[in-house]
Amino acid sequence: MDSTRNNLKSSEGGQARLLPKQREGGQARLLPKQREGGQAALILMVLMFFLTLAIVSVGVVPALADKRNARTLLTSMQTAMSADSGLEDVTYRIREGLQYNNTETYSINNSTTVVTITDDLVAGTKDINADGEIRDHYRSSMTTLAKGAGASFNYGVQAGEGGFHIKNNASIIGNLYSNGPVIGENDNQIVGSAVSAESNGLLQGLTIQGDAFAHTLSDLTVIGDAYFTYIDPAGIVLIIGESYPGSSDPEMIEMPISDETIEEWKTAATINTIPCSGTYEIEESTIIGPAHFTCDLLVTGDPTVTLFGMVWVEGNLTIQNNANIVIDSSLGTNSLAIIADNPSDPSGSGLVDLKNNPTFAGTGGGASSVFIVSMNTSAAGGGSTNAINLQNNAVGQVILYAPYGLIDIKNNATLRSVTAHTIQMQNNAELIYDEGLASSYFETGPGGSWDISNWHEVQ
Repeated sequence: MDSTRNNLKSSEGGQARLLPKQREGGQARLLPKQREGGQAALILMVLMFFLTLAIVSVGVVPALADKRNARTLLTSMQTAMSADSGLEDVTYRIREGLQYNNTETYSINNSTTVVTITDDLVAGTKDINADGEIRDHYRSSMTTLAKGAGASFNYGVQAGEGGFHIKNNASIIGNLYSNGPVIGENDNQIVGSAVSAESNGLLQGLTIQGDAFAHTLSDLTVIGDAYFTYIDPAGIVLIIGESYPGSSDPEMIEMPISDETIEEWKTAATINTIPCSGTYEIEESTIIGPAHFTCDLLVTGDPTVTLFGMVWVEGNLTIQNNANIVIDSSLGTNSLAIIADNPSDPSGSGLVDLKNNPTFAGTGGGASSVFIVSMNTSAAGGGSTNAINLQNNAVGQVILYAPYGLIDIKNNATLRSVTAHTIQMQNNAELIYDEGLASSYFETGPGGSWDISNWHEVQ
């Protein structure tokens, strides 16, 4: 009884304790209130765990998604850069006249880019498409190149190793650069600077309003400065500006239009081949170009011949007697060429004769000009045949070009620029250089002639 009362009292105190028998059994067990408290704590811990997991998940899932998106974006950007790199390389090669294939493949780090080039000779464009790929991520870019600035004519006169000979009151308003000697006779002036290249460089018998550069100076008046190695004591040399004896010899420079450019112009002309033999005559006003004549071409009388594309004459070219050659105004600031070239007889054919008041005009925009080209090789081979004759009041926006031939200009002829292996000017002929020719434009042609008309991403 007493023990029972003691147990009751302990219960009344609100605290659970172990009963004697429980202690005697050697094992302790919780009373009901102790079990309830432990379960609540466990449930609370589980709830806190899942709550924490949920909170962490809210942050981790977007973070993982952002990481994936960032990785995808980075790969996509790398792919786009790879495509653009291939596009830029091919574009540079085309514009600089370097070698390239119609399909080029580039491997940069883990990327592969394939660049394809499609030519449109009629429109005069090149479409370049670059497809880049990295781990199944694809980006494509493309550009279209249009015919543009094709050559830089930085000098009114540029002569090859055959040199430049001027006499009888002929004059140049512009600069002259010659890989050979420059020799004047009978009161000739260069209103600009003059250069004669390499150790055989010679400036003789001239009045040079600008600076003079040559290994040897002889019988010369230089208004500007003079750079030289030797002064010929047999002639009087007057230098108004500063003298720089012991100067290095100027280097030879290349012709401004490459043979590859001329070949592409000819290819463009063959879009419309006109089979003929003997001489094809044009006596009435007409529009020609692109056009390839397989014989000699004669333009005579007083027609107006409008050029709408490149013209290749596979023989000799004669323009005479008030004939007027103009470039169609729709071509903007572009220039065009008439090329005389007979590959089967390079030293005896491909001759040009411009005489008796022919006139030449561009489109009226920029420095647009008519280029008359002869690919005759007589002068370069030591012969005496003239590649181009310009005489008897021939005037206008015309540029003469004969990289392997001799050009003879005389009798009041005027023009914008002349480049040839060997050049002669005489009898009041005058050359007035147009500054715009430093970036002359062509309707067709490779090298620097290619301008970027658009550049965009395809995908």
